[in-house]
Amino acid sequence: MKLPGVVASILCLCNPVLQSSAMAEMESHNFSPFPGFQTSVTTQDDKVLAITNGNAQVLVENISVIPEYAQETWVEDYNFDNHKEIAVSTSIDKVGEDELYHIFRWNPLANRFDRMNFYSKLSNLEIIEARQEIRSSYLSDKYWTEDTYRFLNGKPYLYSRSDLIAIDIWHTRVFDPSARVIRSLVSEDGLVEKPPVPVISRIKVPVANLYQAPLPSTISDRVFTEDEIVTILDFSISMNDTLSWVLIRTEIGNKSVQGWTLLENLDLDY
Repeated sequence: MKLPGVVASILCLCNPVLQSSAMAEMESHNFSPFPGFQTSVTTQDDKVLAITNGNAQVLVENISVIPEYAQETWVEDYNFDNHKEIAVSTSIDKVGEDELYHIFRWNPLANRFDRMNFYSKLSNLEIIEARQEIRSSYLSDKYWTEDTYRFLNGKPYLYSRSDLIAIDIWHTRVFDPSARVIRSLVSEDGLVEKPPVPVISRIKVPVANLYQAPLPSTISDRVFTEDEIVTILDFSISMNDTLSWVLIRTEIGNKSVQGWTLLENLDLDY
């Protein structure tokens, strides 16, 4: 997985000619969101409009307050229900300088487009047709994060979230439609559609205490010692966000020994 660059955005930001040409190249989209309805998506003054069977609906307004080059529209079947939706990029995220998106789905009962609700912000949007998923990637408060959404009855739910906790080390959680975590793992690629690439590390402190759970109160009588080679299985952050834990395992003879220890006890560049 590669972090997307922002070179093109920087070029547009610094060059007003490129900004104006980006807006000039934006075309109206004409499509049928549902049988019997015809929609034209266009930009008028500082608004993005969806005009359906002659009735206009404002999807996004006050475009003038955002960088002009950030405003684009797309028409695709984003939720794989055989009906097309409208995606509008509305601004540049101040943290990661990534485009932020909103997706609008036609509501045939109300004769209007409704904004689809996602668990978190949509950025660097990617459609994964083969698995009927869409992926959003962005810089969060602490990590580079990739969210993968699946759909149930046309509505999105967060299927997986991968956080880049160190170089080439991803912590991934997989959820069911009720937002319950059904799998948590650490890998080198952050992907869940194939067996994870294990992360191998080394104990870098003289003694690393092992815990039964990612809690200081669960300390056990087992320890790992300096230079032992371990596999990182899982990752957790304490409730007060001060301690980072990893579940590690090693093979001793014919036995497998595992437990939780502090992330700071490991050489992540091993």
